[in-house]
Amino acid sequence: MAFWQNTAAKPHSLPHLGKRQRRDSVTGRIGTRLVIQILVANAILSIFAASVQLFASYQRDRTEVLSTIAIIDNSFRTSFESALWTYNFPLVEALLDGVINKTEVKHLRLVTEHGQKWQRGTDGGKNIARDQLTFFHTTTSGQQVVVGKLHVVLTLEHVHARIWSQIWVLILSNFVKSLCASIMMLFIVDRNVTRHLHMIADHVSKSSWFEQTGEIVLDRKPSKQPDELDHIAHTINAAKSKAGKDFQALENEIQRRRVVETLLRQRGDALKHANEEQAEFSYALSHDMKSPANTLRMLLSELEEIEGERLGPDGTDVLQDCQLTVTRMLRLIEDVLDYASMVNSTTSTTSVDLNVLVADILLDIKSDITNVQAKIIVGALPVIDGHPTQLRMLIQNLIVNAIKFRAPDTVPVVNVSASSPGRSDKVVLSVTDNGIGIDPDFHQRIFGLFQRLHTHSTFAGSGLGLAICKRIATNHGGSIDVTSSLGNGSQFNIHLPGRHHNA
Repeated sequence: MAFWQNTAAKPHSLPHLGKRQRRDSVTGRIGTRLVIQILVANAILSIFAASVQLFASYQRDRTEVLSTIAIIDNSFRTSFESALWTYNFPLVEALLDGVINKTEVKHLRLVTEHGQKWQRGTDGGKNIARDQLTFFHTTTSGQQVVVGKLHVVLTLEHVHARIWSQIWVLILSNFVKSLCASIMMLFIVDRNVTRHLHMIADHVSKSSWFEQTGEIVLDRKPSKQPDELDHIAHTINAAKSKAGKDFQALENEIQRRRVVETLLRQRGDALKHANEEQAEFSYALSHDMKSPANTLRMLLSELEEIEGERLGPDGTDVLQDCQLTVTRMLRLIEDVLDYASMVNSTTSTTSVDLNVLVADILLDIKSDITNVQAKIIVGALPVIDGHPTQLRMLIQNLIVNAIKFRAPDTVPVVNVSASSPGRSDKVVLSVTDNGIGIDPDFHQRIFGLFQRLHTHSTFAGSGLGLAICKRIATNHGGSIDVTSSLGNGSQFNIHLPGRHHNA
């Protein structure tokens, strides 16, 4: 438990700051971002709202200025038309003076049909609006005659001045309002959110994740409807509780596996010791039996030489049976010694070229091949790591069995091949024949000790050959199996680890 406590997660962003320093620093960063974001958002909204408001105000003020033309028309049209028709020019000038005195009128220019002109004020400049009034006189016949045209220039400077004044007032008022609202929101967020987050972070950083005590409790009044902070605290508390239970279960499982591993190791040592004792006993027994058996065979041979002429046919047959029995006994003893030497073999492995190994085997059993005119086909074989002597015994036993268990009146054909089916780290060595085959019911039985499917008179042997093959395959970390049926030959497959490149 101490290991997990020492490696508890710490906040990686502020490892060197104290509690107060961490809070001030985080509050400053969060507060600054919050104020900036609020100000930006409020500025965008304020600009949009102010633009709409200012546009409406500008349109209203401009319309009010332009309405001056209608006022002039309503107030002075009759007087201008009468004065121009009667050539009362002093009255015309008086009327122009009266119009130019209006605040929004910047310039007046009156032109008659006879070329007379009057001007008041100054023309030109920015922020102006132009309009024109045409004066008529109606004759007794009802005909309207143009007596003059009044060109009016109105100034919009007062309108623009009011608009700019409103812009600065709106900007300043919105900025102050946004700043105050941001500061208040920062205080509210710090009071209701940030301090609780700091408390949760401090709790998690100071306590082990696997501690079952010290749950997070927020410093505030409980609410009937939990919010996100309650959910975070509840989730952390639940995770810590589950982590503690999982850690305890893990410790129990580790302890249980240690006990099982100890028992397995003890049983494995005991089994290894028993196998070694069995192998030593079998080897010693077979070795001690070999000498009396050889002596018995020698005595039978001397008896045949000394008493052979005086023995009758029955005695000769009995003597030959005894010699055959002793020969089988010696073969059986040799096979038992070979099998015992295979058990718990610790011979170091070396690189074995199976092509060279099979070629040497074929030379050793050349007489057996020649006697039955057997045909041996050898494909490309790989180089593997193994025990040369054991591999030699394994392959030789399979080839000899393929020649021995041949079908009557059939030339034996034995095929030795290798493959790597779907995996580059495995080699399958196959020995295939066209012999008598094996009943599928006996496919597993034939690899047992002293298992024979035929009598000694039919096929000689001790019943240990395939058991030795299985032991050798096991010693190499592999296995052996057979595919066969009666009358259709057999294929023995040896699955071995290999180096997977052809010689």
